[in-house]
Amino acid sequence: MFEKHSLGSLVERQLGGGTPERNNPQFWNGPVPWASVKDFTDDQLTLNSTEESITEQGLAASSTNLIPAGTPLVCTRMAVGRCSIANHDVAINQDVKALVPKENVSPKYLLRLLDSLKFRAESVAVGSTVKGIRISDLLSIQTPVAPSDEQSKIAQILDTLDTQIQKTEALIAKLEKI
Repeated sequence: MFEKHSLGSLVERQLGGGTPERNNPQFWNGPVPWASVKDFTDDQLTLNSTEESITEQGLAASSTNLIPAGTPLVCTRMAVGRCSIANHDVAINQDVKALVPKENVSPKYLLRLLDSLKFRAESVAVGSTVKGIRISDLLSIQTPVAPSDEQSKIAQILDTLDTQIQKTEALIAKLEKI
């Protein structure tokens, strides 16, 4: 139905992250949310909070990047393929990549594509102890791509379905308790 393209054809640029020096207390517990793999879950496509935060000084002294809210994020090490969009600006560590979509690509659609490619990304990840995927390998994955004018609608429909599924699961859990 849709033409197949590489995931990378939808991405303007990708940004990596880093970790401020752990033993410098001036770099940690500041106002800047700092996302690592542990902040991503399989069932949550919105990153509302992070376990750790860094200071402006930590941001400046490390290779991390401050990623604007609404930019799709994907884990490339350990929890390969987990993805989300932060609802606030966030710094990222080296195991997370930010994928800035091209101008004609919906960020939420790109997120949904990433989520649909999670198992394929896991299958090409390498490593004996810790699995990882090179960003070039992730971006080379072929996927059907919807026309630009339909992407936001598709993402919105999927968001609505997920919300209804979550509500139904919550209701079932409540009824099971009763």
